[in-house]
Amino acid sequence: MNLLSSEFLFLDCQTTGATPDKGNLLEIAWCRTRALSDSPDKIASFLVRQPDDEPVPRRIQDLTGIAPEALCEAVAPELVLEHLLAALKASPPISHLVIHYAQFERPFLHDLISRSSQAAEIPAGILCTHQIARRLYPDLPARGIRALRGFFGESMNDLKRASCHVEATISIWRRLAAELAVKGVAGIDDLEQWLSQPLSARRTKFEYPLPPDKRLHLPDRPGIYRMLNHQGKVLYVGKATSLKDRVNSYFRGRKGRTSKKLEMLCQVFDLSVTECDTPLEAALLETDEIKRLNPPYNINLRVGRRQLVFYNRELSSATGLPDSAHQIGPFAASSVMEPLFVLHQSLLKGTFDTRLFFDTIAAEDLSAGFDSFCQRHGLKTQTFSSIRSLLAFGLCLFRIELKAQAQQLAQHLALELEEGPAE
Repeated sequence: MNLLSSEFLFLDCQTTGATPDKGNLLEIAWCRTRALSDSPDKIASFLVRQPDDEPVPRRIQDLTGIAPEALCEAVAPELVLEHLLAALKASPPISHLVIHYAQFERPFLHDLISRSSQAAEIPAGILCTHQIARRLYPDLPARGIRALRGFFGESMNDLKRASCHVEATISIWRRLAAELAVKGVAGIDDLEQWLSQPLSARRTKFEYPLPPDKRLHLPDRPGIYRMLNHQGKVLYVGKATSLKDRVNSYFRGRKGRTSKKLEMLCQVFDLSVTECDTPLEAALLETDEIKRLNPPYNINLRVGRRQLVFYNRELSSATGLPDSAHQIGPFAASSVMEPLFVLHQSLLKGTFDTRLFFDTIAAEDLSAGFDSFCQRHGLKTQTFSSIRSLLAFGLCLFRIELKAQAQQLAQHLALELEEGPAE
């Protein structure tokens, strides 16, 4: 099987959690095509009905743009699997799925299969474009789907939709298959043998698409900088007291370089700067530019990111506009309150939700931990009868912690004053 000419099924899933025990399959899409094809098949996409009509978490709605009313069109998981198996078995049958970061999708596919009697397992192998890119580009700072597509000079929609990710995976596969062919990896057997070899050691420094000369000769003056992708689209706008120092700080060391920041740097091919007379002028201009350009990596002040919400008195529900029941606010819309909602529901039911934290924790361990917390602070479970009471006690603990930190700082400064300046 030739990697460039063979037909594969490209697939992506969007979910409400990181693993099947923490969330559900929300959306799935796939497409049959070849790397050399100029006209791939139409992408098949399905919203998946949630068990017991479970609501989609607000943060997932924000990431995907899938509103609750859209789930009226959702189909049962069994029907989704039936369509997927039909696509795999259609003539000629598909031998392999191509998925970006298959480590995420694989458990959800296995879970989908396990809930049905239609098949014992997915009747196809899986090729992971992330795994391939990791070997082809060991010095690239990130190899997520958005980082790779940007590195190849293409852009993506901000929302995480399965059909958009399928389209991106097809595009990435074309680049990877062509690169593999240059290395003599032409077929599936060649690829499996190549993947079985030990990973080459990554060099100590990352490699970026932005030529160093474009950042090393920036002026040492206040201003704003715009990071541009291959097509000239603005990815990020920032302000600086020194343009030279601030921009180059993105490419030095590892401190403060989050995964999101590394993802962005994989896509930066050019810079545009505007010098200002003072840092204050730069700060004001930055705000105006973010509102004007709406860059995808500026989280605050972006269009669509400035929603406000109003809560009811119990803080148990929120609306975008105030009404007779929702008068507390406005607050910035976010998913910060969701853990409080989950904890409150757990206390009401008497059984802890294992998805309360990022990692799954056994319900009995959560219960024992909460009992220990209450015992340490002389509290009873009944104390937390509402979300307001949980929030109020959390703020109380936060203030106590701030006070303790201030006292430690004062003691440290007093000790330095007593000891005098270091010789």
